[in-house]
Amino acid sequence: MAKCNFSIEFSSDPESIVQQAKEGITNANGKFSGDVNSGSFNISTPLGDIEGSYVINNFVINVFVNNKPMLLSCKRIETELRKFMG
Repeated sequence: MAKCNFSIEFSSDPESIVQQAKEGITNANGKFSGDVNSGSFNISTPLGDIEGSYVINNFVINVFVNNKPMLLSCKRIETELRKFMG
């Protein structure tokens, strides 16, 4: 299905950002695999699954959404992922 990419800048420790993202995604019954360099995630929603990956470089997380429900906007996904990261 549709794809989207976005970047999230942060100023705190990369390990704490990854841990917050992991906790947020797994608490939402999603799957998270990764470290301070890169990883992947899968989140189930009532509209369908969101599948993506990320790469961290110089206090920027580059997020690549490879699969998402057609009715779920990239902006909404970005907003929710930002919440997971605190």
